[in-house]
Amino acid sequence: MAQLTIPTPCTEDWNQMTPSAKGAFCQKCQVDVMDFTEKTNEEIKNFFQRNKGKKTCGHIRQAQLANFNNSY
Repeated sequence: MAQLTIPTPCTEDWNQMTPSAKGAFCQKCQVDVMDFTEKTNEEIKNFFQRNKGKKTCGHIRQAQLANFNNSY
């Protein structure tokens, strides 16, 4: 599996977004932002395998991202 990268990190404030079933809704972009912060590496990997080729907006911790990239 390729590394998980964020080519253009979002500058919107997660805390200002409206909570939603997936995580939060970004009013500026009008999209649901997936909250990965409580997910395991395996859950993240499975999510991206199921959604291969689709654009995903997500909220993930920097340490979690680094750990994910070092694990796969």
